[in-house]
Amino acid sequence: IKGPGYDRELIRIMEAATGTPSTTASTAMIDAFRKVGAQRICLATPYIDEVNELEKRFIESHGFEVLSYKGLQLLDVREIVDLPASALYQLAHEVDLPEADCIFISCAALSVLDILGLLEADLGKPVLSTNQVSLWGAFRLAGIGDTIHGHGSLLERP
Repeated sequence: IKGPGYDRELIRIMEAATGTPSTTASTAMIDAFRKVGAQRICLATPYIDEVNELEKRFIESHGFEVLSYKGLQLLDVREIVDLPASALYQLAHEVDLPEADCIFISCAALSVLDILGLLEADLGKPVLSTNQVSLWGAFRLAGIGDTIHGHGSLLERP
């Protein structure tokens, strides 16, 4: 929300306070795009377009191209948390473009880990989510290289 570079500022603050290597979901997202070789991203969110534009600018400030985005225009976190996986599955299909390298489903309040593998099989490209990239980033910081199957190809990569 506070723009490019703020994720690095948060990391600095957390590391100074704890003495522990840290990351943010935003930083892990950018690292994950690089890991899967994505350059052109389609973005699916529950957010309003004002927030979607901020996220688009953040992603593009790191050298990626956001080809499309669609938000569900929700403001109430209770509505976001209650979104069924079927709605998110449909949203990922709606936002996808053939030339995209990756779909990113943004928002830590969404439960999409269980459908990422199915979406990847359907769309033929990596489908990442906030919680997935956050777990992946935390595992990397902790030196955990195990593969986890069934929650998208990112977690299956050493």
